[in-house]
Amino acid sequence: KGLYLRTEIQPDLPIIFCDRTRIVEVLLNLLSNAGRYTQEGGVTVRAEAKQQSVEINVIDTGIGIPKQKQERLFDPFYQVDGGLRRKFGGTGLGLSISKNIIELHNGRMWVETDEGKGTMFTFQ
Repeated sequence: KGLYLRTEIQPDLPIIFCDRTRIVEVLLNLLSNAGRYTQEGGVTVRAEAKQQSVEINVIDTGIGIPKQKQERLFDPFYQVDGGLRRKFGGTGLGLSISKNIIELHNGRMWVETDEGKGTMFTFQ
């Protein structure tokens, strides 16, 4: 697609204790979704220290998520582009599983999005 992938990593981030494999799965899921729903522009991954945690943002320039669909976004099997002829694929489990993994680490995950302008998923 010719999309860019940028990183903005704060130098000297604190060490965090986590299940590295699971956190990598969360990050890969968010990157996969961002690439799937972005046709032009690209994706930026940002990491910075915030008080007692590290905050990770995955920001895309994609299609965004309609307001009425945002509250169910983390529900298992829910798909924004639901229907028999879905354009973007997927099972609707990735965000639900990712959010559960973050919460099992005593963290949280949320989304900020503007339809037609892109989406930012954040986890701490």
